[in-house]
Amino acid sequence: MAPLSGGIGLAIGNALIAPLKELANVIPKAVSEFKALDQSLRLTLEISGAGAQKFGELKDSILAVSSISASTASDVAAVAQSLAKAGFSLTEIDAALQPIIQGAEATGTSYENMGDIVASALGGFGLAAKDAADVADTLVVAANNSNQSVTDLGEALKYVAPVANTVGQEITDVALALELLANNGIRGSQAGTSFRTILTNLQIAASGAGDEFLELS
Repeated sequence: MAPLSGGIGLAIGNALIAPLKELANVIPKAVSEFKALDQSLRLTLEISGAGAQKFGELKDSILAVSSISASTASDVAAVAQSLAKAGFSLTEIDAALQPIIQGAEATGTSYENMGDIVASALGGFGLAAKDAADVADTLVVAANNSNQSVTDLGEALKYVAPVANTVGQEITDVALALELLANNGIRGSQAGTSFRTILTNLQIAASGAGDEFLELS
C-alpha cells in the first residue's frame, strides 16, 4: 500500500485534531459554569437558611425550570438567589421560579428583574408565593396590552401597591388602571404616585373607598 502524500496526511491529521481542540475549549467552560452554579446554589441555601441536605432538591428544581425554557441553569439559579434574599423559603422559591421565568420570556424582561418585580408585588399586596403565577400573568397581560413594560409596572407598583392593598384593591384591578394610565402617556413612578394619591384621597373621604374606586373604574 502506497504511503499517503504529505499534504493528504496533514489534512487528515488536522481533521482528527480539530475536534480535540474544540473539546479542549469546551471542557474548561463547562467546568467553570458547573462551579458557578454550584456556588450559587450553596449561597441560596445559606441565605434562605436551608440546610446543605436541600442542595439536591434545589438543584433539581432549577434544572427542571431551565429544561422547559430558554434560560440556562445559571439564569434560574440567579433568580432563586434573588428570591432567597427577598425572604422566600425553598418551597416558595420552587413555586415561584417557573412563572417568573416564563413571564420574563413572554415580555422580554430580564429574568432577575422579573423576579424582583414579582417578589415586590407579592409583598405589596400581601400575597403568598403560591400566587406568583397569577401575579406574573397579570404583569404579562398588563405590559403586553398597554404602552409600558414590566419594568414600568414594577416601578408604579412600588408606590401604589401598599395603599391599594390597604383599601382592598387586588393587583388585577390596579394593573388594569395602570394600563389605562400608560395608554395615556402616564407610566412608571408617575403612574404609581398619581394612582396612590387617588386611592389615598378616597381612603380619607370614606371608609367605603374600595367601593368608590370600583365605581370610578
